[in-house]
Amino acid sequence: MTISFLLVERDPNSRSRLLDDDDSEGEVTLCNANAVALLGLMGLPQDSFGELSGRELDPVIGRLLRLANSVDARRAGVRSTEIVDGKGVHRLVSNGERILDAEAPPRVVSFGLSDQGIADRAIRLLELFRRAKSSDKAIVWG
Repeated sequence: MTISFLLVERDPNSRSRLLDDDDSEGEVTLCNANAVALLGLMGLPQDSFGELSGRELDPVIGRLLRLANSVDARRAGVRSTEIVDGKGVHRLVSNGERILDAEAPPRVVSFGLSDQGIADRAIRLLELFRRAKSSDKAIVWG
């Protein structure tokens, strides 16, 4: 599952309308877990759907700028990879050494989010949010 952040035209008669489908630079798509983590780091409700426009974009652009440039700002969003099997949770350490119980093969993998992963996603979202602000458009996600 994914959540897409889309650049949309603002419409005074309704909340918004999508731009041309061919505008691939007007969209950032993240897996649900990463999108929820970034929403939290941006100070937004961690909802699957939302919309921001006009002055609402300013504080989020500021937070994205900090996330793109500050290890301290990103620290809260870093999470390790987890492999869940029938006997509990086993973690992959940062150097890639696998820690697994050979009797219980992995069933569910929850991939982590590294400091650099947060920075990369924050930069992509920052570009999108700045574009919305400079062109008087809105951002919707869902």
